[in-house]
Amino acid sequence: KVIDWDKRTYQIDITAASKLTSTTSTEQAAVADVMMVFDTSGSMLYDDKDYDSSGFKRVGEYKSCKDSLDTTKVYTIDSSLTGLKEAASAFTTSMAASSAKSRIGIATFNSVGNLVSGLTTIGSNKDDLVKKISSIYASGGTSPQLGLNLALEQLESNKQENVPRYVILFTDGDPSDDNDREKSELQAEKLKEKGITVYTIGLKLTDKTKKWLEDEIASEGCAYSASNIEGLKTIFKNIQTTITHYQDMKNAQIKDVIDPRFIILDDSGNPITSDYSGIDNGITLKNGGTVYYDKTTGNQYIVWNEQTIPNSKNGSWKKSITVKAKDDYIGGNNVATNISPDSKISTGYGDAVLPQPK
Repeated sequence: KVIDWDKRTYQIDITAASKLTSTTSTEQAAVADVMMVFDTSGSMLYDDKDYDSSGFKRVGEYKSCKDSLDTTKVYTIDSSLTGLKEAASAFTTSMAASSAKSRIGIATFNSVGNLVSGLTTIGSNKDDLVKKISSIYASGGTSPQLGLNLALEQLESNKQENVPRYVILFTDGDPSDDNDREKSELQAEKLKEKGITVYTIGLKLTDKTKKWLEDEIASEGCAYSASNIEGLKTIFKNIQTTITHYQDMKNAQIKDVIDPRFIILDDSGNPITSDYSGIDNGITLKNGGTVYYDKTTGNQYIVWNEQTIPNSKNGSWKKSITVKAKDDYIGGNNVATNISPDSKISTGYGDAVLPQPK
């Protein structure tokens, strides 16, 4: 697309996404690190708003209703917290069955943050993780940033090479105040800057809170909302399938060979000519790509090595370069943006030649 018509500069965008799944490759289900971050504010205890600051609701004295209770039955509280525990336990069990080497951690937040479990390999610790989920209790306010901070600490201090990282943030309402909201946005941005995919799951949210989670907290395409417990369970299952079934492509090389009528500009807007200082060793741009000249053909190209291409379910690989029409090129727009078939993505599964839009 045109950047400056008079200066004859253009932006070329390159995007790529993996369609690899655990059934289309010889690999087993993907291994991942997942931090589950749960809202345990007082509102999680009941489906209505009639509760006190500690999260408890007075329903009457035992002596006044004991004769009406059926002593052969077990009475339980039907709450958002109960549904969350069921959905999270099912998620953990499914992860253990499909990707035993993955790791799961659990953090909660209300008015304080609590690390329930650090990252733990699920294949050998599933039962212990499920027990910890069942022990979670709720009370107090809603400060998501406290749970997100614990998740970041765990994922950064226990980082594994080439293992994708995820945060699943569950909440049933707004942050307690604007300060909590702003801090949550900053914490989510830190996670995404580290390459961590942030999923958000909301239960019975207002439209305002749904939009906030989608626009400010979740990674692109990773915001979900449920109106009931069954919908919540379905969302957790879909996320588990996405994490372990839809796989990224690792160690890919993306190469784009530029039409000789154009030239790539450096980060300061200067043309990277064949006599540009240091060109023999390549000129690395801020976007991670390195610009070279092919001494055999004289063509200029840019290459990104050892790249991870996300599965299309999790987003895409995106990079941009700026090119300028050379002074001796008179003009005309019917020009392909690269030279084929040398412009391509190379992976362990084969090559994909880049398309050539004009």
